[in-house]
Amino acid sequence: MKKSHFLLILTLICGASPLFSQGKLGKSNSLVQYNSSWDVRGATPGGGAYQQNVYQNATSYASFQNDSVMEIGSRVLMNVPADGYIVIFSLTQVGVSLAECNSLMDERINGFKTSLERVGISENNIKIDIISQVPTFEYEVEKKLFSKYAQEVPSGFELKKNVHIYYSQSNLINKILETAAANEIYEISRVEFVINDVQAVYDTLRQVAAADILSKRKVYETLGIKFNPLFQVVSEDISSVSPEERYKSMESYSDQPLPSGTRKFDRTKKDVSWYYARVGYVDFDQYLNPQQISPSMQFICHLKVRYSLKRQ
Repeated sequence: MKKSHFLLILTLICGASPLFSQGKLGKSNSLVQYNSSWDVRGATPGGGAYQQNVYQNATSYASFQNDSVMEIGSRVLMNVPADGYIVIFSLTQVGVSLAECNSLMDERINGFKTSLERVGISENNIKIDIISQVPTFEYEVEKKLFSKYAQEVPSGFELKKNVHIYYSQSNLINKILETAAANEIYEISRVEFVINDVQAVYDTLRQVAAADILSKRKVYETLGIKFNPLFQVVSEDISSVSPEERYKSMESYSDQPLPSGTRKFDRTKKDVSWYYARVGYVDFDQYLNPQQISPSMQFICHLKVRYSLKRQ
């Protein structure tokens, strides 16, 4: 941060201010285009604003750029439950010929689609993505009098495809996994979280950050700082964090001392557990929907405003 005349860092714990508990948020852009009646403002279908359970923390700052300019910032994080999910399965098929590869692959995929319809997933929500089609090779060994000679020769083909499945109810994943295994499909590449109306989330973050900045300005005015009506938005930074980025591993066990005189020993492989560690509220002024239990998308907004000060 540049210093002009002097720099003052003010850290205040601001009281919670009312946060837009009523009103509709407009629908706009989507991350993924699927038909859905879910509203991003809550964990249930239909209307209603984001719940007002909010954590606050004294992390943002106000600083004097010089004796006539002051900057006030606000950082806001919001947990947003997914409107839907996309699970991606990876399939590999080998065969002597391309015709055999495609026939066996189609048999598995068509059986998978039929089984998915029985659990409520229509063919419109299933997409096939071809990944690769390559020849495979093997070695033929020729024995000679004093040696062996290995020659690489074609042995067939390998076909890889991905199956993308969209579903809106999180508890369907268990049935999807059972259906996949019944059709010899086992490998999950990833699970994506879908937010239908990202623009509404961004608008809410900006509104909450702006309200927080105004609330801080009022507090600073009680300290005798006088503001001119003029102001300028210095920066706005909006980002998102998906659940797959926030999983961490851990090992939990208790080591025992080796018996006296032991020189050689073998350690047992310890089980590794994984857990979801969402971004915490420590670095934020406002933390919306903290009661969200299940893994969710997290959106972050950092807004900074520069005010002109009246000379004392």
